[in-house]
Amino acid sequence: SLTNIQEKQAEDALKARQSETFTSLYVGIINGETDTGDITRAAFDLTQSQLTTLTNVMNTRGQGVDDFDLIYEIQTKMYQNPEAARDLIIANTGTRLTGSRAQSLLSTLGEEPILNTATANRYRTFLKNNVATTDLLGNITGENKERATFLMFEFDNRVLAGEKPEEVALDLVSVDDILRKNFDKEFEKLEQEFADGLSDTEYNERFQLLTTQQQRMENFENMMADIKRGK
Repeated sequence: SLTNIQEKQAEDALKARQSETFTSLYVGIINGETDTGDITRAAFDLTQSQLTTLTNVMNTRGQGVDDFDLIYEIQTKMYQNPEAARDLIIANTGTRLTGSRAQSLLSTLGEEPILNTATANRYRTFLKNNVATTDLLGNITGENKERATFLMFEFDNRVLAGEKPEEVALDLVSVDDILRKNFDKEFEKLEQEFADGLSDTEYNERFQLLTTQQQRMENFENMMADIKRGK
């Protein structure tokens, strides 16, 4: 039993050392402070998988184009499964993520406990829903992920800097384009135009736009109600 305990302790210590070495080298690569020689010298303190990942990141350093579908997925996972978010960041650095974007995401991920409060999550959701319609799982539908990722970056950075989540969300939310709309009348008008010969394509496009705007307005009203209640 003593031998088994000692072996387990040695195994845990090895894994911890490998993880620390891997993280240090990865950060060094995206910061431009680590070269191939550093990776080679540390190879004995890395798993084969970690060594392969670092080599790939090194070979694609300075490359990559930010894929906002991926960034949106990472931002969503940050507050649900931080480890999975971290793995996605590392695996896509230099391909679907630029080094600077990967570094920014990792920095935010490191502050995850601060951002994962019920209040921060609620107002981040309000902010996300102000951009477009979402499906039943809360994922944005349509082509607005770039705008959503920008708003969530801005929200997270300002909350980390000490601002209140509700004040940041209120500052970033914009509904000026729909404040004066009576949606019941707008939908009635659209239905009448369709009956008068409006094409299916145009009808569907305008119906989707009105639905999105209506959801945004409802989201804004819910957010204002929460602010008034002091949540």
